[in-house]
Formats: sequence, C-alpha cells, structure tokens
Amino acid sequence: MKPVQDLMAIELSNESNFKCDEAAIVSVAEFTITFMGVHPDSDLSITLVNEGRIEELHIEWMDLEGPTDVLSFPMDEMKPHSA
Repeated sequence: MKPVQDLMAIELSNESNFKCDEAAIVSVAEFTITFMGVHPDSDLSITLVNEGRIEELHIEWMDLEGPTDVLSFPMDEMKPHSA
C-alpha cells in the first residue's frame, strides 16, 4: 500500500446543519483509497448535505426523484494500483 502522503487531496465540505467529526471522515476516506489503490491523480470530494439538497442533486444528476444516500461518479481510465 502507498503511504497516505502520496494520495490525492481530499476535499470535504459540510453544507448540512449537522455537526460531525470531519477529521474522522477524511481519515476513513484516506484509509479506503489507500486500501483500494486509487490512483493519486484522482479527485475525491465529499459534500455533506441535507435531505432537500440531496434530492435536488439526485434529480439534477440522475434524473430520479426522491432523496438518496449517496451520489457517486465513476473514475475514467484510472486503474487500481496503477500509480
């Protein structure tokens, strides 16, 4: 596994009204992308939103009504452990 310092930058934005341990979320993300061998040129952006906003994003990006737990977008041409 690659050391954490070789990984991509992780951007976390909390746009919800909920308090959370942002450092813990970033730590779990760092562990996960290291374990999965995600290419360091990839980008990771985590945005925490309320139910109304996730429903808007779900409609905008997936053309599906109603809230969802997660919106994720595929990585193009980045293979695990390819760095």
